Amino acid sequence: MPDLLAALFIVAVIFFTTGCVTEGKVETDNGRSLTPEQRAEADALEAAIENIRAKCAEQVPAVTCTQPWVVVSETVSVAVYRSGSIFVSPQQLHPAFRAVVAHELAHHYFSDARNCRGERVVACERNANFHGIRVLMVGYGYDFRTAVRLMHDYLVVGLNINKPLPGHPDACAELHDFERRIFAAPQTLYPCTEQAVTR
Repeated sequence: MPDLLAALFIVAVIFFTTGCVTEGKVETDNGRSLTPEQRAEADALEAAIENIRAKCAEQVPAVTCTQPWVVVSETVSVAVYRSGSIFVSPQQLHPAFRAVVAHELAHHYFSDARNCRGERVVACERNANFHGIRVLMVGYGYDFRTAVRLMHDYLVVGLNINKPLPGHPDACAELHDFERRIFAAPQTLYPCTEQAVTR
């Protein structure tokens, strides 16, 4: 609940300092300006959201057509989805982090990747990895092979995080789940050891 209150507070601050928070647009939490590179990536993110909205109009199963609010915030170190809003750190407004952002967008657009709480959290996060491929393809225009590689690379980087993030208790098991879903008969899974953690 504190996370929800913090998210609502940030949205309220943006509303009162900028006059509005616009669905599908990238806003900053303190009126700070973005570097030209960050602005270019923010524009690419806005275009991706618009591409997904247009595809949604064709009635893609399990997709909601409402656009998320996207806030660039220095209060987060990694992108996070909270109740219709995606918070992205300024450092993650770079093409190298599109898989991370796609994962968070998948939480918004796909019902089986939303409301990640309790016993559903691990499955929900893994579903967001899988649906992130579709976000990369429809939103950013990547082909299937490139979208899979980007998401796979993002999950491999997760193996180097010492402290597991909420919903991601076992980075190796999460990566292997992704590989099993994508590759019909994975000959070799990425060499890592799964933990005996289920939550």
